[in-house]
Amino acid sequence: VPSEATVLQGKEIKHRETRFVVHGFEAGNHSRGGPLDTLNEGDIFVRPEKTTWLTHSRSGLTIVPVLIYFIEFPDAPSIPCPFLQPNPLSMTMSVQDVLFSFVALLFFWKIIFPVLRIIFLYTVGKRIYSRRNQLKKAGKWAIVTGATDGIGKAYAQELAKDGLNIMLISRNQEKLDKISKEIKDQFHVDTKTVACDFTRTDIYESLEQEINTLPSIACLVNNVGLSYPHFARFSDASFINIEFIRNMINCNMTSVASLTRIVLPRLLKQASYGSAIINLSSFAGLVPLPYLSLYSASKTFIKQFVQALIPEVGTSKVYIQVVCPILVATTLSGVKRPRLFAPLPDKFAASALDMLGVEPVTSGYLPHALQAFVLSIHPKIAALAAHITFQKVSKRKRE
Repeated sequence: VPSEATVLQGKEIKHRETRFVVHGFEAGNHSRGGPLDTLNEGDIFVRPEKTTWLTHSRSGLTIVPVLIYFIEFPDAPSIPCPFLQPNPLSMTMSVQDVLFSFVALLFFWKIIFPVLRIIFLYTVGKRIYSRRNQLKKAGKWAIVTGATDGIGKAYAQELAKDGLNIMLISRNQEKLDKISKEIKDQFHVDTKTVACDFTRTDIYESLEQEINTLPSIACLVNNVGLSYPHFARFSDASFINIEFIRNMINCNMTSVASLTRIVLPRLLKQASYGSAIINLSSFAGLVPLPYLSLYSASKTFIKQFVQALIPEVGTSKVYIQVVCPILVATTLSGVKRPRLFAPLPDKFAASALDMLGVEPVTSGYLPHALQAFVLSIHPKIAALAAHITFQKVSKRKRE
């Protein structure tokens, strides 16, 4: 306990670029850090009645103001000092520090937290929340449309790997027979094939009859889709005619709504729980993509349809999900060589199935989720990327 103290009124202290004014007492040379103007983090001030611990913390994300803790020592001797009146210790932060703190917190909330959430869901979250293992308990058959190529074929193989029988629906019977044989030989499950053209609207009565022959249904994968052959302007692209518009609407939108209407009542009536309807959309359904305008609109329909349907159905018995990949190395996408952000279909399908039950709107694949987050920060980012791609395509066509 110091034998004397000096009054310090209005003394300005600079500590790690934060300025504050002390109205109180200096503990003189008896304090561990010496005078206040040479104060270090964690220095202790001693007064006859109390010990004050002054700390200051500054990190890369935010500034924590000076913290003062008064630790009582009831048994400490008291030295009468009439001029020592307990004055408050007040601190002021500069406008720059306040602004920096606000920006740092905003950056954490808008950028760091969403990225950490994505990483958590695709690593730890899928191990906790995934409902993939419940599919086999929900029914014996999985229905997959567009099942002869790319993502649809990969989904069929993954579901067969889980022990489900597969109904393969696509346009080409020859391809259907080939994939059917491959799945039977590799996974030792039963298969059925149905050849139909989803650009037509007169197929659903016969398709419903085929589906009704299945004893129980675990899963419907609405994968069939039609895309642009390349980025193009809607106003002057030669391939965009009335027939193309009708075919895209029928294939990308009518098929999803119609098959969901056929299968969903069956799933709700089944005694078992854990069945699912998985709908393949696209990143183009999350943000408007110029030069893919009709395709982007059709994929947005799928996302909006699913998000509106989920509250009607709930998630306790039938889980409805929309998957929005970016690029997968398939014939439809035109990506020939797989890479980190354009995986092979089997790798993507395995990851996307693991995300069943984790989130209703998912990219299905961790690199895609991170990529989609960056591109969706502002719609102009995705629009700029689409414009650059369009310019490259136009240049190749001119050459």
